[in-house]
Amino acid sequence: NVQAASVIIIQRTVHLHFAQTKADCSRYKYTHINFGYTLTRNHKEEEHRDSEGSRMSKKIGGYTEEHLLNVAKDVVQKKTKGSKLLDSEAEARIPKFNSKELTIGRVLGRGGFCVVSEVTKITLNDKGSEQGTTNGKTSDDEHFIHNIVQDRAFMARHCIRQGKDCRYAIKKVQESSRNNEQTFVNAVVDLAIESRFLAVIRHPNIIKMRAME
Repeated sequence: NVQAASVIIIQRTVHLHFAQTKADCSRYKYTHINFGYTLTRNHKEEEHRDSEGSRMSKKIGGYTEEHLLNVAKDVVQKKTKGSKLLDSEAEARIPKFNSKELTIGRVLGRGGFCVVSEVTKITLNDKGSEQGTTNGKTSDDEHFIHNIVQDRAFMARHCIRQGKDCRYAIKKVQESSRNNEQTFVNAVVDLAIESRFLAVIRHPNIIKMRAME
């Protein structure tokens, strides 16, 4: 789901020194892919048909955001088709959050397309899910927290690491990427493909994706 994958929540770890300090921001380097995808006249015509049913959609360039997300979805499907690594079932198990459930703090770093910020608090809307699959567990054991399969409730309880700093960071398409339709599509495709790979990769030296918005 490209719309859902346009925002990902990752766990800040000492393994990658990910944005622990301003100096650490420069250590986190992500190479953005030039997908070489160009919006054509056909997309203009498709966008015109799409906009008939969504005239209130936000415009980016000459296109609605909804249309550009559909274009990005098509690109992601084509680029990842036939992959033996990706796993749709694993992606479906990644917890999802509503933006209203997240309190966002200071900016930790920016890239060509996206911005990374602290998640200072998680407030769940669905109180009935607080037990979650971790059965209400809480822990101060960082090794346990880092390696457990975390659900929404667990993340909400452990959002702050040992009462000191934010455990999670959120990566999303930054506002400047919305100034141009081609840049926006590339940004969404870039982040969506990254999230698909992070959903299945498990390695102590690769940052973990814990959830999506």
